[in-house]
Amino acid sequence: MKLTVDLVGLENLRRKMGAKERLWVSDDVLLKIRNVQQNLIDGVENSLDQITISNGGLLSYDGQQIAIYIKDHTYEFNGTKSTVNPAEDRRRLHVFDCGTLEQARNNNRYDRFVQTSRTNNFEIVIKQGNKIATREVELLLCQNCLKALNYKGYRGGKTEAWYSFSLEEFFAEYSTFFAVTPQYHDFASPSYDYTKNWSNKSREVRTRYSWTCAECKVVLGRPEHQKYLHTHHQNGIKSDNSNKNLIPLCEICHAKEPSHQHMHVSDEARRIIEVLRLK
Repeated sequence: MKLTVDLVGLENLRRKMGAKERLWVSDDVLLKIRNVQQNLIDGVENSLDQITISNGGLLSYDGQQIAIYIKDHTYEFNGTKSTVNPAEDRRRLHVFDCGTLEQARNNNRYDRFVQTSRTNNFEIVIKQGNKIATREVELLLCQNCLKALNYKGYRGGKTEAWYSFSLEEFFAEYSTFFAVTPQYHDFASPSYDYTKNWSNKSREVRTRYSWTCAECKVVLGRPEHQKYLHTHHQNGIKSDNSNKNLIPLCEICHAKEPSHQHMHVSDEARRIIEVLRLK
């Protein structure tokens, strides 16, 4: 009978106590660990069916942890230049089940994340004019992750501990905790642009809901008002046009959704929607 023993709690306690590590493994196991670690350093990409979560909450590939991040940077960079924004303006890399990831799950935005075994040169998606492009860039670690880990005494802020964080070093020394494995991988992620039939799909959704906002219930069915009712992707993936993912929202409600701070509601639209809400 095969027994599975999870000593994550004991190992974490050892780290907190500052006790020295005493490790014994067979030559075969040691060789496997070294090979996996080298694969992680080399940026070997793993399929989803090889990712496991231990009883202690560790997300791992053959016993080695992975990282997750949001590949879609089309909101952060939407221009015509050939370069991307500085690292501080990019989305963050995550190695711990921090408050940011919990919030993403609560807001149904977790599927925007992808898994990766890379330690540098992460692939992101940007928008240049009307075209989608990819770039390989460095990503900084989420400060909430670093603080939760108390990594090298980090207490918050843009300190040297944050700027100098090494994912390669972290993979070699620490374990990570993730409650949920992202659906997508960095090399097998969905499209980050609207589908070609988006206009028809959007109208179909709004018609099915009788041109009524799913949040505030304002009715915007008159031809001159229909432009104030949008179709919203709840998980943030623009190419996911499944019925469970699409709901109609008036401009005001749409602008309040997570990661929609970029949306501007005109004074005219706000006035019309608020008047119709009273009817």
